[in-house]
Amino acid sequence: MVPQPSNTGSFSSEEALDENTDDLEPSKSQLKRDADDVRDFARELVILPPRKLKRLALPLDIEEAIKKCPPASTRGAHKRHLQFISKLLRKNGDVDEIRSRLENPITPTSKIQPHEDMRDKLIAEFAECVDTLRQEYPTANLQKVRQLVRQANAIGPSDTEGDSEIDPAVKKKAVKAKKALLALLRDSAQA
Repeated sequence: MVPQPSNTGSFSSEEALDENTDDLEPSKSQLKRDADDVRDFARELVILPPRKLKRLALPLDIEEAIKKCPPASTRGAHKRHLQFISKLLRKNGDVDEIRSRLENPITPTSKIQPHEDMRDKLIAEFAECVDTLRQEYPTANLQKVRQLVRQANAIGPSDTEGDSEIDPAVKKKAVKAKKALLALLRDSAQA
């Protein structure tokens, strides 16, 4: 007769399997898929314009590597450099965060908002805002500001995009004047 092991203190094979699956690392296939995903993301970063790349606020080493990436026409060098950028991204560990910043860019509205408010005040009531304009924007060309305000007021102080009576050329010129006025205020604030 063969002695039977007792059930006390021993695990069944199912319990042991459940415990081991919790501690398992990802499979090689999963690691490969993750690496391919990061490489594809690196390819997206390389083709981004420099202005969008700057907005992502990437770590300096990754940003420099992206700038130095050879063109796609040099296939071997381009491929190796993409692998290098992927390695830096994986090492950094913030791939998901960078991807979310790329998909949902945050515009620095706090920097633009005061200029937009001043532009709207100037368009609504230019004469009352001249002194404030001179104080806050001392380098602004007052004659150019006055000209842009007149052009922007061609359709009225508010955006009347629904009016069909207004000539499209006049409307286009007024919208262009509003944008130019905002740019002028922003530039004179930086000077």
